Amino acid sequence: MVSKIDKVTSVLVLSLILAACGGAAPPAASSGSGDGVGGPIGGLPTQPGQVASAIDSCALLSDEEIEAATQEGVSERRVSTLTQVFPSVCDIVLDGGGSLTVGVRSPGGRNMYETSFEPFIGVTEALDETVTGLGDKAARSGESEIMVLAGDVLFDIHFIGARPDKLPAVTYLAERILARLPCLATGCPAMTVPPAPTIGPPTPSPTQLTVDPGSLPSTGARARVVNLFTENDQPVDLEVYAWTYSDAEMREVPALVATVPYGQASDWFNPGLAQTPFSEEPYTKVTIERSGGPRDPFTPLAGVGEFLGPGTVTTISVWTEELFEDEFNAWVQTIYAEHPEYEVPDAPEGKGLLVTRLHGLLAEEESPFLYASIGDGCLESPLGRSDPEIPNTQPIANDLALPLGQHTLTVHEAAALGELPTCADKALGPGVPITVAEGDRLILFPYRLPGATEISQLVLPFD
Repeated sequence: MVSKIDKVTSVLVLSLILAACGGAAPPAASSGSGDGVGGPIGGLPTQPGQVASAIDSCALLSDEEIEAATQEGVSERRVSTLTQVFPSVCDIVLDGGGSLTVGVRSPGGRNMYETSFEPFIGVTEALDETVTGLGDKAARSGESEIMVLAGDVLFDIHFIGARPDKLPAVTYLAERILARLPCLATGCPAMTVPPAPTIGPPTPSPTQLTVDPGSLPSTGARARVVNLFTENDQPVDLEVYAWTYSDAEMREVPALVATVPYGQASDWFNPGLAQTPFSEEPYTKVTIERSGGPRDPFTPLAGVGEFLGPGTVTTISVWTEELFEDEFNAWVQTIYAEHPEYEVPDAPEGKGLLVTRLHGLLAEEESPFLYASIGDGCLESPLGRSDPEIPNTQPIANDLALPLGQHTLTVHEAAALGELPTCADKALGPGVPITVAEGDRLILFPYRLPGATEISQLVLPFD
């Protein structure tokens, strides 16, 4: 999901690298009017210990230049407080829903770049590869962010927006800043805005290093991914990556641990373990991407931040759900079958347990209200009945008790308003045969293929 979180992540990564090199400075609050371009630029106020920038980042680009590059107009310029790396940072709000961030360091830009960034290009996640033909030196992060050194001025441009080919846009803006730098101190004359870069396909990101899954540290933990993700009403296959830290590469590195077709679950995999020089405790990291699509470490399709370490057995469900009106995104939930601290569901005495989730139907405008049955009324809560005469039926999305034996599991619509559900009506899709022994735990995901009328069921052993 593309958002301003990506910009914050980039700044934090840069700050960590800077701190490791012994050059971190306390955050500073920069200021600037952001009105117009050109004219003498004075030093900006900072907090104690922070080197002031002689250049106001909000005055480096005109509205016309920004619109030519991004295809969006400028709504607002805001002075940012995220100034750990660049003493002057300007957040520019675009009227098409995008944003542009410009950061600048001067003086001290050359030392910063050559000490804290250049040695790590392609090694850490801050900068992927060198860019030629811009300033004295330049490098990019993905296709949406570019950093340029000119003399002792270091500036960074990060663009988030609808334009598919972001690298030409940030390159164009970098060229405009480079053209303006020589005259900033004395006042720049009016400049003709060059033609906008032609819109083309997305710029491929550099190929990312992957490691063998067998190299992931093992803790005995097990995880798997259930794929219920669709996009534009089409099923999407997914790739799953577990991450570790490589001392040789000086960065986190991923291992492809599973490829999951839509409507299926992966095999169990090792979620790995990682610990960077910047983390006090080991951690786990699992990210999920479209199969065959480009991978960006800052913006995966989905990811799991919960700890999947020793003592955990986890099903990771990925599905599609509306975030805002007509804007659908990938959602993730970790469902623990075993955890050293969290309470996990267990089967009631003398029965089995069915854990259920409605994730595969949440992409629909009005997801159905469903009940499950094995042919003799709707399944009930494992907590039993408070009144023996009144069934304690619960809809799918809850835990349900399973009688022992061989059954056919079916799903049914809710009863009419004011009536108790009986599951006596025709099933909404084909049944699934199950066998239940005492203490068995199963997990059910009903889902509907895009365009289908029947509901399918994915039933798995819970652990």
